[in-house]
Amino acid sequence: MIDNFWIFVTQLVSLLVYVCTALGLYRLLAAQKDATIEAKNATIENLETQLQQVVSKVPDILVTLLQDRLKISQEELERLKRDKDKSADEIRLLRERQEITSEIVHNLFTTINVFQFISNPKNEDYKDFVVDVCGSVDEATKTIIISADIFELAGKKGKIINEKSDIRDVFVENNRNNTIIVSRIKHRWSYVFLKDNTIWIEKEGLAELKEKHSKIRSVINQNAL
Repeated sequence: MIDNFWIFVTQLVSLLVYVCTALGLYRLLAAQKDATIEAKNATIENLETQLQQVVSKVPDILVTLLQDRLKISQEELERLKRDKDKSADEIRLLRERQEITSEIVHNLFTTINVFQFISNPKNEDYKDFVVDVCGSVDEATKTIIISADIFELAGKKGKIINEKSDIRDVFVENNRNNTIIVSRIKHRWSYVFLKDNTIWIEKEGLAELKEKHSKIRSVINQNAL
C-alpha cells in the first residue's frame, strides 16, 4: 500500500511538473510571439512612415526633374535657332556674293563684247562717233552698255542729235563763225558737233549709227539673258 501511495504521489508530481513546464513554455512562446508581433508592427509602422515621406517627396522630385529637362530642351532649342540663324546668314551672304560675282562676270563679258565691237574696223565710223560724243574709248564703252539707242547715248553726255539731208551749209556757216568743235566730213557720211551741244548728222550716217548701235545692244541683251 505504501509503495503504491508513493508511486501515485510521484506520478502526480511528475504530472504537475509537466503541466507547469508546459504552461511556462507556452507563456514564454506567447511572450516571444507578442514581441515578434510588436517588432513587426513597429517595422511596418516605420515602413509606412518612410513610404509616406517618399510619396510626399515624389511630386517635388518629378517637378525638379521636369524643370531640369525643360531647361535643357529650351537651351537646345535656342542653340538650334542660333545655328539656323547662322546658317541662314551664311546662305544669304553666299547668295549675295554669288550675285555680285555673277554681276561682275556679266559686266566683264559685256564690256569685252562692246570693246571688241567698236574695235572692229568695219565699225570704225560708229567708234569715231561714240568716242567724239563720250570723250574716250573707255567712256564710250560704258555709255554704250547703258544706252538703249544712239539718241540716249548722246543725251547721257548732254548732247542732242539732229538729222539733216545735207550738212555742208551747217559746216560752212558754223565754221565761218568758229562754233564747230568736231567734224567728220571726210567719212562716207558726215556729222558736225557745235559748241551748243548740238550734233548735226547726215541722214545716211544717222541710219548707219542706229543700225550698228542696235547690233551691239542685241549682244548686250543676249548676255543679260
